[in-house]
Amino acid sequence: MRSINTIPNLAYTLACALLLYGCASNIPEQIKQATTSNVTPLEARQQAQTFTGQNVRWGGEIITIENKPDHTQIVVLSRPLDKDGEPQGTQKHHGRFIAQVQGFVEPSLYAAGREITVVGTYTQTVDRMIGEYPYRYPLVMVEHLHLWPVPVDPGPDYWYDPWYDPWYPWGPWYPRHHFPY
Repeated sequence: MRSINTIPNLAYTLACALLLYGCASNIPEQIKQATTSNVTPLEARQQAQTFTGQNVRWGGEIITIENKPDHTQIVVLSRPLDKDGEPQGTQKHHGRFIAQVQGFVEPSLYAAGREITVVGTYTQTVDRMIGEYPYRYPLVMVEHLHLWPVPVDPGPDYWYDPWYDPWYPWGPWYPRHHFPY
């Protein structure tokens, strides 16, 4: 025999399930979980032999992308990450690093200025030039890669009425007509 409260209980359960589904994150677990190593690209660059072979989670802003025949190299300006692995838009940075991904990566999606987070193994340093300046890049063999969505500008946080005039009709431009008559 069914209870009278079955329908409200079912509706309540369904509402809770939908609420929890809406709060679910689309960030992959591999990106969310921090690695045991807290080494930054700057530290890896300065002490390459010490940190070689360690798993790292680094992220930041894409500078350039270069597709090779069997892999892609993404040059990233490293930024500090929050608890979920998202790069923070601060002025602070940890230098540059190269994320090497197996296969082809679409350059129009992974364009300069976009933010990514990678999880992989720090393998070595690579010497390249930035203009005429020699720079030693830490190289990460990427196991997991996450491209962060482009932030959407919500617009002004207030409603603006273009016809509102706090001085009407006594303002400095009196008389003035707001209407076509």
